[in-house]
Amino acid sequence: MPVDRDSVLDGAWWPRSRELAAELPALLTALQERDVVVARVAYGPDSWEPAGRKTRVAGRVIALGWFRTIDPHSVSVTSLDGRDRLDLLVVPPDDDKALAGRAFALVLDGHDRDGASATLAAAADDSRLREPT
Repeated sequence: MPVDRDSVLDGAWWPRSRELAAELPALLTALQERDVVVARVAYGPDSWEPAGRKTRVAGRVIALGWFRTIDPHSVSVTSLDGRDRLDLLVVPPDDDKALAGRAFALVLDGHDRDGASATLAAAADDSRLREPT
């Protein structure tokens, strides 16, 4: 899934709400289709409604933990075997489709070296993505 070894982010996610436990099943299913079985999810607490310390997804218990040091526009998922950790940009659910598309493109193209919040800000300032006149 990583596109560029110098990239900070391994992917992007656009949840439909700020309820982490409700949004995780779709994300974890998509990751499992890519052979990443998730055991824990770390997130910034200011971007999500309060969540418990654990949630059940597809019959498995997933540990949840919030850390104020995590970029509020990212989540970090750790695989069941502990070998893989993926850091994902989180596009806020109330942002529009065009912004989400630009943010995803920046991550996929490896233009995310300054982290999730900076990448999202760059996507919001789409002037750098436009063709020169």
